[in-house]
Amino acid sequence: MGKKDKKRKSSVSRSRRREKKEKKKAEKKRGEKEEKRRKKARSDERSDSSSSKGKGKAKESDSSEVEDVPPKVTPPALVAPAVTASLVPLIVSGCQNPTISDIVKGTYFRHGSNHGKPVYKKKLEEVSDDDDLDVLIYYWDDRDGEENCGWWFSPSVGGEMVWAFHPSRKATTPPPAEWNVPHDGPIDKSFSVTAAPELTKKAAEKDDDDDEDEEEEEEEEEDEEDKAMRDRLILLQKLQQELDK
Repeated sequence: MGKKDKKRKSSVSRSRRREKKEKKKAEKKRGEKEEKRRKKARSDERSDSSSSKGKGKAKESDSSEVEDVPPKVTPPALVAPAVTASLVPLIVSGCQNPTISDIVKGTYFRHGSNHGKPVYKKKLEEVSDDDDLDVLIYYWDDRDGEENCGWWFSPSVGGEMVWAFHPSRKATTPPPAEWNVPHDGPIDKSFSVTAAPELTKKAAEKDDDDDEDEEEEEEEEEDEEDKAMRDRLILLQKLQQELDK
């Protein structure tokens, strides 16, 4: 094969390669154009669909009269009276039995619950004897018999020692009158359990005062700790200075 034949063959192969490249480019461009056309068609379909829905809704709203309905306002949650009443302190007074009177008379505050109703605990006096008992008022249901169902005064919930009893099942808090004192005795008409809502505010104020006192004590303790730390640091610095000399 001569040089001319080789040149002609080389030029032919180059021209074929160029043709293939140009063909691929043309196909790629056609593919891109087709993809753009498809995307545009889908976009137009979605816009037409949304506009038709909007028109349909507009027609419906035009064809039918809609009354303005005010939004529903949910009232704030109300606290049940029984729950509120159970938080109010109680004052026990007026007992004819002097021994029991010395034990149970006084002020009682909410102290948990038992059998679905509140328990109250007597507030200890500022100056109390070491032999003073805890005094509770609590409710006991009929699980141990109907004769044991009711409100009790006792040093512990379900305890053997009791001082007074009331058979009421409906009362959500200790009944105000008609207690049996002692528990197996007749009704003591002078015995009363009175709600004292004014003590609720006083108790809250006292709690606030106690919290303030505790905060002041904590601050004083922190100040003392900081002072002690500073004194130790000063002492260490002095020792280091003496060693450096």
